[in-house]
Amino acid sequence: MEAKEISSNNGKNAYYIFYLILSIAWGFLVTFVNTQVASGFLMKLVGAIGGSVGGFLGFLIADFIRKLIIPDMIFTTGGFLGLLKARLFWMCGPQLIGIAVGGILFMSMIVEMK
Repeated sequence: MEAKEISSNNGKNAYYIFYLILSIAWGFLVTFVNTQVASGFLMKLVGAIGGSVGGFLGFLIADFIRKLIIPDMIFTTGGFLGLLKARLFWMCGPQLIGIAVGGILFMSMIVEMK
């Protein structure tokens, strides 16, 4: 019985780890690729870490909201591709939007405090 509990938690843990890696990548990408961010390396590093934390918090909030508002049925006029697009959006769209918005907000707040 304990083995089932462990295996069911591995899928959920992998889900969170995947989005944690995405939020870390997004935080570092936005901070180090954007040339208008603070010029010092230490400030960029702090901004990247803040963007990563903010991105993961944005993911958690967006995932909670997605679970509340996800539709039970999806009707499309686009046939299979329309259904596929709608399913893919509800599977990962709100979480990715949450990572982007949360990461940018937290990173910009930290960098502006310099």
